[in-house]
Amino acid sequence: MALYNIRYETVNNYNSPVNEAYLNFLIIPQETEDQHCFNLSIESNHKAEAQFSETLYGAKAALFRLKGPFILFELTMTVQVEKQLWNFPSFKNISIADERAILEDHIFKVKNKDFIIPTTLTEINANQLPPETFILPSETVFQYVQRINTFLHYFLSYEANVTTPITTLPEIIQLRKGVCQDYSHLFIGIMRHNGIPVRYVSGYLNQGKQYIGAAAMHAWVEVFVPSIGWLGIDPTNNIFVNEHYIKVAHGCDYIDCTTVKGVYLSDSGGTTSYSVQITEQQSQ
Repeated sequence: MALYNIRYETVNNYNSPVNEAYLNFLIIPQETEDQHCFNLSIESNHKAEAQFSETLYGAKAALFRLKGPFILFELTMTVQVEKQLWNFPSFKNISIADERAILEDHIFKVKNKDFIIPTTLTEINANQLPPETFILPSETVFQYVQRINTFLHYFLSYEANVTTPITTLPEIIQLRKGVCQDYSHLFIGIMRHNGIPVRYVSGYLNQGKQYIGAAAMHAWVEVFVPSIGWLGIDPTNNIFVNEHYIKVAHGCDYIDCTTVKGVYLSDSGGTTSYSVQITEQQSQ
């Protein structure tokens, strides 16, 4: 097992007093087959009690309804997460023809439509995609996923402040730069264009392993491989998702996994900053 201590802090500064606010934080690690959370604590400078809800895809959100006036909101979450050590999943003996039949099956498509149908952030025309991104007749889905993961890792350069969370895929391809959500959105767009279900994932990374993107909330993907099932993969770092990845949420794209959402009543805007600390306590 690997045991992590996670500390998430955010500060919202408002330019003028806020009379009322409704804030939604998607920062709590999920309970999954290989991930267990305990000792969760969420505190704010308003001493407000967090209310909890579940997203459409099973993530746990912390909600705050705040009464003003105030110009500062500070939140701190701490939690411990226990992760099982990752083992590569076993393969089922499925031919390429059988894989294609599974992906083309009508019932399969209906069941996975949320992760097959392109969204505004993951749609792209075939003529806008690099020619290397189309699946070959001789490739299994697993081989294709591996190839695209490596291709995107080198096709894009990791650089902050050149894109936003809502930068479109044609813009990303033109820039050939971006951060983890851009790598993930482009991977998703490519897979969905080829009829393969894939979902956007947000979470935390072990900061002791020198992974790209570990300093903040990170994004990766889970792709459906017929011979395996759902498989986590990270094109930013060109690796399979392992015990150093701590999942918070998944959805169709970034919008489903936005860390902080909310509305507030005030005469002007404000700024938000946050920090993340992840330390591995022990491994056995």
